[in-house]
Amino acid sequence: MARPVAHRRRRQPLPHHHRHPVRRGQLQARAGRDLAARPGGGPGAVAPAPPRARVKARRAGIGSTTHRTFDRRAPGTENDVRSEPEPSRPAAGSTPPGGAVLVPPGGGVPTPPRRVHWAGAVAALGCRPFRAFWVGAVCASTATWMLNLTVPLLLYQATGRALWAGLGAFAQFVPAMLGSPVGGVLADRLPRRGVLAATQLVALVVAVVLALVSRAGTTAPLALLALVAAAGAANGVQTPAWQSLIPQLVPARHLLNAIALNAMQANLARALGPVLATAVLVRFGATAAFLVAAGANVLMLLALVLVRPRPTGARAPGESMLARLRAGIRHTRRVPGC
Repeated sequence: MARPVAHRRRRQPLPHHHRHPVRRGQLQARAGRDLAARPGGGPGAVAPAPPRARVKARRAGIGSTTHRTFDRRAPGTENDVRSEPEPSRPAAGSTPPGGAVLVPPGGGVPTPPRRVHWAGAVAALGCRPFRAFWVGAVCASTATWMLNLTVPLLLYQATGRALWAGLGAFAQFVPAMLGSPVGGVLADRLPRRGVLAATQLVALVVAVVLALVSRAGTTAPLALLALVAAAGAANGVQTPAWQSLIPQLVPARHLLNAIALNAMQANLARALGPVLATAVLVRFGATAAFLVAAGANVLMLLALVLVRPRPTGARAPGESMLARLRAGIRHTRRVPGC
């Protein structure tokens, strides 16, 4: 019986990516990057080599059966896949440009982008007494800076000499500096809201008298300086009571925020007062500027009516004002940095 002729099986052609080493290396490098991007992957993770690559690795005498690139071309050339730089990946937990939140390698809780809550910057304004006081303080400080600009201008127009304009500024700020220690003693001995109401009433009277003098056209320089000095002294006396009233209007947890907002309103008025005074002076004249300042002082008085500060307890036993002034000066000289 004749033996059947064994037909030799035709050899199948290799796939395209196996016939071209460069193409094969690129596909394998892409597979490695895809594996590293999966959860649990990482820079050191490697993809298992396909069966044909493992066979070729064993034939080449390479013990490792992991994914490798078998490129016969010289390393460092443009066709060398091993010289391709690894694409950079954002750090775990960071926010890429698209806004998505990345999951850390190996799973875990994603890190959301940190949000800034701006409501905490004005938390003290949530307290009704402090909110009313803050609005009134902006009005009163704006009125003060309107006077600081209008009075020197009025003195210069009345005399034609720049010296009187400088004296007007001097008469405003020097009494304010000298009146602050007296205001501290009064704030310790008397209700602070009452001290503020009295000083605002003085500022209101000064603004109204200045408006009447400007309207009459009889601007005596010495009378203007006296009125400005009275307003400056009232401003200096009210400063300690102003600052010491804030802890009575807000809870302890909002005290630092209230102090910051008080400083903000002072800077806001310093910028708003001269601008408003200039606009009113150009449009309506000095009389209207004084009347606007008087109206701002009225708003501060209304705010003080709405404010109900918490009681601070019993006052210290009575001492003379001069004795308290001396004690304050001694404390300032004795305590460094005070």
